[in-house]
Amino acid sequence: SVTESGTTLSADISALDDSAGVATNASNIATNTTNIATNAGDISTNAGNITTNATDIANHIAADGDTDDTNEIQDAAGVDFTAAGNTTSTNVQDAIEEIQTELDGVDGTDDQNLENFQVNGVNLEISIQDGNTVSVPLADIDTDNQTASEVSVADVGGNFTNNEVEGVLEEIDSRIDALVLAGGSDGNDFVTGGTLSGTDLTLNVPNQVDPVIDLSGLQDGTGTDDQTLSEVLTEGADAGGTVITNLGTPVAGTDAVTKDYVDGLADDDIS
Repeated sequence: SVTESGTTLSADISALDDSAGVATNASNIATNTTNIATNAGDISTNAGNITTNATDIANHIAADGDTDDTNEIQDAAGVDFTAAGNTTSTNVQDAIEEIQTELDGVDGTDDQNLENFQVNGVNLEISIQDGNTVSVPLADIDTDNQTASEVSVADVGGNFTNNEVEGVLEEIDSRIDALVLAGGSDGNDFVTGGTLSGTDLTLNVPNQVDPVIDLSGLQDGTGTDDQTLSEVLTEGADAGGTVITNLGTPVAGTDAVTKDYVDGLADDDIS
């Protein structure tokens, strides 16, 4: 209420009372002050950690050459070793030294020769100079179970159409059948002879029908060997002691004559 010149004015200002909010703000300020103090401590701690990490990184780079932790440079003593067999060491360095000590204790070098190899039954026996014979079992080794059709043939002469053993054997069998005539039950019906008539070759096979082989495909169109005497003499005029018989009566002055023809001439016919 306000009184002026005898007049009193009243107004409700209860709505302006924020004492509760002031109390809350005061509490929040106190809490924030505490948090600020805590954060200041954390910041100080982090600063120390950053300094330590920076020192560690610098030391790592100096020792390892980089910051990659997957390619650490270690010495043999820093690498763990699991002992096995005759070794007892727990790191690589000690294991190397242990092995070296054992090697140093070996007297001389092993300059023996392998003197002999031989298969005895299912074992491979190896004889060692100044040592015992070593026997290696071969029974468990798989064999090469190829079939004839899986084995290649190098037909250098070009005699077969097949290039594997199975096919070549069948070709050979067919060719033998053509000569042996496999119709015989005893397998003894071999060719014993033959005659040539024109271009037909007739084979003589006991106990079988004589087969006739057509050889016309072998001709070159002029006969297989239709040489003239002059063509033969071109290859060589030496008869090698062979007697030429059954000459005809000479007609031309250059014709060859027989001994009888010469003997039958009258003396006055010879000049």
